[in-house]
Amino acid sequence: MTWDQNKLVMTAGYFHENLWSDGSTYNYIDHASELFNADAMLATSSTLTVGLEAAGSLNSFVNRPSYDTWRAKVGPALRVNATSFLKFRIGGGYERIEYDSAEASSLGLRPENTYYAYAGVEHKINQFFNHSVTFVHDNQLGFNAANLEESRIAYSLSWVPRKPLTISPLVSVGWYDESFGATTANLYHEKFTYYLLGIAAHYQLGQLWLANSGWNYRLKDSDIQGNGYAQNQVYLELIYQF
Repeated sequence: MTWDQNKLVMTAGYFHENLWSDGSTYNYIDHASELFNADAMLATSSTLTVGLEAAGSLNSFVNRPSYDTWRAKVGPALRVNATSFLKFRIGGGYERIEYDSAEASSLGLRPENTYYAYAGVEHKINQFFNHSVTFVHDNQLGFNAANLEESRIAYSLSWVPRKPLTISPLVSVGWYDESFGATTANLYHEKFTYYLLGIAAHYQLGQLWLANSGWNYRLKDSDIQGNGYAQNQVYLELIYQF
């Protein structure tokens, strides 16, 4: 939902998400989430937009109630159109993670007071090339533990060799800490690094159809022996826009 008042633009959204595993071995990750987000951005000039953003979630795990959490974060955001070729976006703020199951206190789970932050810069070189660098620090739902803390930096390049076709290589490195919080050393804890290399192609098939294809190579380096892996992912999408 968007409310556009010219210089002030407010948006809000709600999503429901279900995740189901295939079989009983990994059914501890089965969960339902209610996701909320909102922001208000004010254009103070043609180059500067400032605002406030917030997001939250309610997460219920069917087979692992100890994973049940609610999450909320709020903070300022800033967009700068320095020139027609250079754009910045920066944001960050306070984040709260609360374990709300009946088992939380017996397991020693305590609320987490943490932060989120992101920064990005996009540079348009010419009509054929633009590239961007982004940095993100955030917390998300874990798979083997309730929380997954992430710090990630990514670089992407967009090349338009001719009008309908865009080719986009990508490289990123992410550092992750999966745990139940700093006070629960006796529960599952894993630190790992993801290295990602990929390339995507986008082709506009007329006004309403879009075709996407790509390849990603992901390497996981974990501090737990046997948890690392290498993954090749290939995808093809056909999208109808109306």
